[in-house]
Parts: sequence; structure tokens; C-alpha cells
Amino acid sequence: MFLIFFSISLIICSSFSVYCRYKKENWYFIAKPIPLSLMILFLLYFLIHTDGFTTFNNWILVGLIFGLLGDIFLLKEKLFLFGLISFLIGHIGYTVGFLQNSKTYNQTIFIVAILLALLYSAFFISKIFRTSKQKYFPAIILYAIGISIMAASGINMSNELQTNFPYFGFGVLLFTFSDSIWGYNKFVKPFYFAQIFILSSYYSAQMLFCVGIFKLI
Repeated sequence: MFLIFFSISLIICSSFSVYCRYKKENWYFIAKPIPLSLMILFLLYFLIHTDGFTTFNNWILVGLIFGLLGDIFLLKEKLFLFGLISFLIGHIGYTVGFLQNSKTYNQTIFIVAILLALLYSAFFISKIFRTSKQKYFPAIILYAIGISIMAASGINMSNELQTNFPYFGFGVLLFTFSDSIWGYNKFVKPFYFAQIFILSSYYSAQMLFCVGIFKLI
């Protein structure tokens, strides 16, 4: 029942956030942080009642909290870098959690992740070279490396937790997809349906992280 209530609540709040982004933009400042706020509250409630404050779960909680801060900062364009830094710290939190919960490390996964990060960075840098956005070069490179290593560490951990791969493995893939669409929309070419893809995959990714924890305990 807890998982059903969690899922329904998050689907409603996430859908409301997407709706406000397109139809009620003055409400979006309130709607956008609600899904992650609820995830944090649900996760805290669950961990308190199951005595589940393990190192892994705590790092996932850190990732959610900094994700929420990133959501809030990105509501204002002038706070863009603060938002990016918050998300990067959140990714580091997820990465540490995934790595410390892994017993083995597949080098191929991490090498591929670094190569993809370099390609990702090169693509976006080529698009904003000699534009007003070139000041974001360092942030783009760091963020690309951060999201790629997070994805690699999540997939690596999921290889050891086969029954939970649909949660953590698919979650990091959705997160990577969301960030890639966000980067394209922000730095290359905005398109109308971008926020639907960005927000739906972003919220779904972190919902899956929470469900993965609910299933692990």
C-alpha cells in the first residue's frame, strides 16, 4: 500500500509540474520542487520506520536533497550556475552510494562512460564556441563527467543486484537521457516538447531510485 500511495502521489505531482511548465508558468515556481520534496519526505518516513539509515540509503538521500536545491536554483536564470553545482553534488552523492554498495567494478563500463562524457562535452562545446554561452565550458565538462560516472556506477551496481536493475539501472539511464535533452535544449536548440521529456524522465529516474531502496529493505 505504501508503494502504491507513493507512486500515485508522485505521478500526480510530476504531471502537475509538467502541466504548469506549459500552461500555468506562474505556478511552476511552486509546482517544480514538489515532486522531489515528496520523494524526500516519503524516503525519510520509510527509513525512520524501517531503521533503514544505511550508508547507501543516506547517500541517495543526499542526492535527492541536492537535486531539490538544483530545481529551486534553476527557477531563476541568474542562479543557473548554483543549480548546476547543486545537481553535480547530487550526482556525486548518488555515485558514492552506488560505488560503496558495489563489490566489483567493471572497468569497461567506466571507460565507456568517460569516452561518452568526452563526446558529450565536445558536442556541446562545438555548438556554443564563440557565443555568449562559452563561459559555461568548465561547467559543461565537469557536469558531463559527473553524470557519466554516476550512470556507470549505477549500472555497475545493478549488475550485482539483478533483481533491482529495473530500478537503479533504468533510473540512471533515464537520468542521463533527461540531462542530455536538457543540455540540447539549453545550449543547442530549444524545442517545444523538451520540458515534457526532461521533467518526466528526471522525476521518473529519482522515483525509481526511491523504489529501489523500498525494495532493497
